[in-house]
Amino acid sequence: MQTNQRVVIIDYLRGGAAIAVVFFHLLFKGPTEKWMTTESFGLVTDVAGYGYLGVNLFFLISGFVIAQTAKSGDWRFFVASRLSRLLPAMWICASLTAITLIAIKGQDAVSISNWVASLSLVPSWFGKAGVDSAYWSLRIEVHFYIAISIILLWRKPQLTKPIIMCWLLLSTVNLVRSMWRLDFVFALTWAPYLAAGVLFSKWFASSAATSADKSFEISPETALKKTTRLPDKTIAAGLCWCLALALGYSYKSAVKDGYEIVLLSCSIVGVMFLFFVWLCYSQPELKQTRLSYNLGAISYPLYLLHQEAGYALFNFTRKHSGLLGDANPLVVVTLIFLIMVFTSWLIHHWLEKPMSKFLKRAFSHRNSLI
Repeated sequence: MQTNQRVVIIDYLRGGAAIAVVFFHLLFKGPTEKWMTTESFGLVTDVAGYGYLGVNLFFLISGFVIAQTAKSGDWRFFVASRLSRLLPAMWICASLTAITLIAIKGQDAVSISNWVASLSLVPSWFGKAGVDSAYWSLRIEVHFYIAISIILLWRKPQLTKPIIMCWLLLSTVNLVRSMWRLDFVFALTWAPYLAAGVLFSKWFASSAATSADKSFEISPETALKKTTRLPDKTIAAGLCWCLALALGYSYKSAVKDGYEIVLLSCSIVGVMFLFFVWLCYSQPELKQTRLSYNLGAISYPLYLLHQEAGYALFNFTRKHSGLLGDANPLVVVTLIFLIMVFTSWLIHHWLEKPMSKFLKRAFSHRNSLI
């Protein structure tokens, strides 16, 4: 049982979510919004249009993983682990994207102020657009991390569930009547996914502990109580609430977009939740493989790197006939995707990992002096 080790299946989910978002931008959003000089790819475009739901899955995964990271109860460790995880790839990918855009489009493609603001993870705090518009989701993540840090600093972990319920209540009000200012600060639209991730993490941990208890000799009454892998009533109620809200927001989004089959979008969201129910209940034992590790490893840099640079590379290639300009557009997109995946792999192994280790040591040294 994966109690004190990496939950391998999460790496597969991370990689799948990142790839879905890449396909959404390069096969759907780019062509339909005329950011790429090509027409629709037909059925491929229609299918890729649902790839944006990879972001929803990212937030569900984030809630699950962050709850695991926060188990130490040390807010300094939590902040250090998050910053050392997020900053290196952002610094590298934002800079690489800026260089690519300037090289292809000219010096006016990216301003210095937008690039510097992007390095902070939250350019919107400074009223700036990110080098890549995909960075919007990082603001949600950072706000979530701040909330977790406050709970850890407050040293009141028992208040986690009541806080989640209050958060879901605000999210419910926002679903009925939009409150964009509160939504900006408290990420109310995405609360159902982040909160569900935290609750699934608690269920996963208790289910893992239950499985471990089976190896001990206990009374029949206690055994009956301990061998159940079902969540407690509070977690079950919270997850049902999260699912209802997630479906509500998905319905509103699909109706607003206009191109989606609403039932299909909501069904995909439902499948995400059902998958985590299966994960927590069955506790699958998977060994980490090179594929699982690399899928999880490249997911973050791939997400940061793919969109604006991908559009620019596609348009540049199509404009110059000597660079596959006459090739099938789908072939060009495939090549750009493979380049992005390989570049993300290089970034992670040769730049992000050593930078992350350096930042961890720096933060640990500073914390030891506090």
